[in-house]
Amino acid sequence: MSKKIFQFVLERLLTEARRVYGERLVAFGVFGSVGRGTPNPFSDVDVLLVAEDLPRGRLARVDEFVREDEAMSAALGARRIRRGNFWYWDLKPDYTPGGVIEL
Repeated sequence: MSKKIFQFVLERLLTEARRVYGERLVAFGVFGSVGRGTPNPFSDVDVLLVAEDLPRGRLARVDEFVREDEAMSAALGARRIRRGNFWYWDLKPDYTPGGVIEL
């Protein structure tokens, strides 16, 4: 995956974080290979969001974050794949091997 695609995803994620958390968003950090500028085609995007005045309790915070999650899914045309107790994003569900990805 090219760095431009990662940049696009990060810009959309930051936009949605600002929309969901507004003035409560304190920091948005990127780490891992994408943060270092050395992603490869199999890299994921590791982010740390710091916000103030979050709801009490882990589940309440997760519920609030789901809005960000759903907004990103819609913005990217992605879908969530569930496998047992975990899930991951299929960012291009209509992609076929050898196909062209356009942003």
